[in-house]
Amino acid sequence: MRSEGYMTSQRKAIIDCLSVNESSTLTASDVLRWLDCHDKKTDRATVYRTLERLVSEGLVLRFPSSDGHSSCFQLACADPGSDCHEHLHLKCSGCGKVIHLDCEFMSELEHHIQSKHGFSMNFGNSIIYGLCDDCARLALKKKGS
Repeated sequence: MRSEGYMTSQRKAIIDCLSVNESSTLTASDVLRWLDCHDKKTDRATVYRTLERLVSEGLVLRFPSSDGHSSCFQLACADPGSDCHEHLHLKCSGCGKVIHLDCEFMSELEHHIQSKHGFSMNFGNSIIYGLCDDCARLALKKKGS
């Protein structure tokens, strides 16, 4: 069960930022920029510390960024009965949109990987990078120009 924890103004602002951008992942720098643009000034250390606390409480997921050198964050699934630790995530390298891959196929994939390859998947921090339909169409248009 998730805990809301102690609700400081900075914590609330960071959760608000992640909520507004729920279909994307954000770096700590993205969160800082959003806070600055919305007159909710806070320092970098507070953002990092708060994000770490939210991750440990299960409210926020941490993924490696596409460059592999930093982390990006997203609110964990808010839908009742849905758990982000039980499915993969697809992230568009173009626009940053995240798609939760929580369809029936996932149980088939998980079973196949376990039975054929002897490997148990940890979905919590699993993300596959590629292009969403919109960005793929845009890339094709640019290529054809």
